[in-house]
Amino acid sequence: MRKQMAQANLEIVSINREAISMQLTTSRLILREMTDADFDALYSVLADSDIMQHYPYTFDEARVRNWIVRNQERYRIFGFGLWAVCLKETGEMIGDCGLTMQVIHGQIRPEIGYHIRQDAPVGPTATRRRPPAPFATGRSQR
Repeated sequence: MRKQMAQANLEIVSINREAISMQLTTSRLILREMTDADFDALYSVLADSDIMQHYPYTFDEARVRNWIVRNQERYRIFGFGLWAVCLKETGEMIGDCGLTMQVIHGQIRPEIGYHIRQDAPVGPTATRRRPPAPFATGRSQR
């Protein structure tokens, strides 16, 4: 497992035997468990109507606090939940991502999701290495 994580540029920073708390790092991001201190940064994401366009509502302060509490409960119950997405360079939280257990068609199934601040320097508009030519042009390589 460590070999695959190294190849994917992921690193487990800490594991506590009593309560597993993992932090994943990439070249630009840190994914970690949410804390109460993340409220302001998370509020700026979840209260944004453009980011939350697929939800029936944007979040007010109470919903954001509940979001953090629910994810902390998920860490304890399932060992995972939505994680804080932070810029590695500054530590600034720019959103959340991860797995949650949801009822889908009457069955409990894992769902992957994310909410990232619109002005965050990630994704296709961020500065990053260019992929090899066959992928940049959309041609498959056989």
